[in-house]
Amino acid sequence: MIQSPAYEWIEAEGFEKGMQQGELHAKLATARNMLAEKAELSFVLRVTALSEEQLREHGV
Repeated sequence: MIQSPAYEWIEAEGFEKGMQQGELHAKLATARNMLAEKAELSFVLRVTALSEEQLREHGV
């Protein structure tokens, strides 16, 4: 089967988006665990490279 360049681009974009979402979910889970263990917020933000806004947006 021959795939068009457009199909390959869409497929690559979908893969990249999925990877980014997976990375975000992992960082959020790490942040939740750290905060549950009473880690300082500033430390959590530094370690996960997330912002306070991102944590709020995702209910952390």
